[in-house]
Amino acid sequence: MTVTSGPFFNVVDEDGRHRRELRERALYSATLLHCETGDTMAILDREAAVKDVLATAQQFYDWIAQEAR
Repeated sequence: MTVTSGPFFNVVDEDGRHRRELRERALYSATLLHCETGDTMAILDREAAVKDVLATAQQFYDWIAQEAR
């Protein structure tokens, strides 16, 4: 199977790039949210904190992706 770069490929590439940007923004926003609320200052279990931040980021990303549809 040969992959060619054409208009459809550009659309798929743009969609993938857009999703990556949304995911990065979601992670950044979730991290800021945890920092602003002071949660990170009181965290003793860093692994749980990372899971919380990633879960919040995933929820935020899902919400943004749903709104974009």
